[in-house]
Amino acid sequence: MLQSRPKSVSAKSQAPSPFGPVPHIATTPPGPKAKGLIERDERYSSPSYTRDYPLVVKRALGSVVEDVDGNRYLDLAAGIAVCATGHCHPDVVAAITQQASNLIHICGSDFYYPPMVELMEKLSSITPGSGDKKVLLTNSGAEAVEAGFKLARHHTNRKYAISFHGAFHGRTMGALALTSSKARQKEKFSPLVPSHTHSPYTTAARSSNPDAHSSGSSHSPKPPSPSAASPSSWKTATGCTAETDNNSDQTAPPTSPAHQSSAS
Repeated sequence: MLQSRPKSVSAKSQAPSPFGPVPHIATTPPGPKAKGLIERDERYSSPSYTRDYPLVVKRALGSVVEDVDGNRYLDLAAGIAVCATGHCHPDVVAAITQQASNLIHICGSDFYYPPMVELMEKLSSITPGSGDKKVLLTNSGAEAVEAGFKLARHHTNRKYAISFHGAFHGRTMGALALTSSKARQKEKFSPLVPSHTHSPYTTAARSSNPDAHSSGSSHSPKPPSPSAASPSSWKTATGCTAETDNNSDQTAPPTSPAHQSSAS
């Protein structure tokens, strides 16, 4: 939780910024303005917004974030991995301003426009690997996972997928089926997309001792290829099916190494 800066902290620990010294605590957070906005937000916002801190941001620049009560902080998360160039970088602001004055939106799946073509060309040129590349622009990580999930099935013509325990892939239905980080994220949303299972993440210890994957069994049967296996035989081989993991994140890991070929 946010805490005020101890009074004993020397001014030497502060750094200058266009907003003033940082870090700087003008009032114990959350301040009165922040509390009022949080109360209004909680009245109307969906509980799907899982806020971690009572931080109500007014403005930001570079790595500095200022809340509505004048408290200033260093943002060590880059806007949760979105503002890699810092908040409100002048070049980014200029590009957004120029584009907004020309065209704000036209559906890229129905029509063409120059910035979209230029962006796909740039992404293709800097992506490692030889040969031609195709680009799909998405709105979020979850949408990218959904697209990858579908592409893997389409390209391999296989239906089974494996993801790791503890992994977070998103909260849309396909991505949520692959997610295995918090049980509450799946609560009351089953059945999810079928034909997947979760496996412990590989470690050096497991790599040197394959039996470490098993749950009390030193002779786990080798799972068949998903392309040839029926759901019933796959369940026998792995000890669990996609439907099992759909209902709860508390499902025990498969009794086999669970490294069979998969759509992912």
